[in-house]
Amino acid sequence: MLYYIEKYEFTEIYLNNSVHIYNRREKYLGLLCKKNLFDLKSYIKNVKKYTSLKSQIPIFINEKILLFKLVLETEIIYLNFFEIINIGINKESIYVLFKNGKYLEIYNNNQKINKNLNKCKEIINYKKSIFELI
Repeated sequence: MLYYIEKYEFTEIYLNNSVHIYNRREKYLGLLCKKNLFDLKSYIKNVKKYTSLKSQIPIFINEKILLFKLVLETEIIYLNFFEIINIGINKESIYVLFKNGKYLEIYNNNQKINKNLNKCKEIINYKKSIFELI
């Protein structure tokens, strides 16, 4: 998965080579977590307990999906950190280049994208530290 967008009436899921659109806004993130055998509320609670993160917490689904969100006026975009190879920022837009060569332009100049990326790295480092203890 590259990213997905939650809009008021529907959800768009962008995979590597296809787009899936759901006519009603589903809680896709919660379903994705359950399919990967964990509960989203418990995950957030434990991340707050064991890391320094307290808000806008990236969601580590599995070794291929680590989602962080950008909240815009009319939609919420969840980007998969593991699929991003480059991010460009200017005053009006954020440009995201994915591993498969596709890119996404997000029109918003108020995002703290670098802070979100650092939060993803903190989650990855925490996960690595767990495996070093085992």
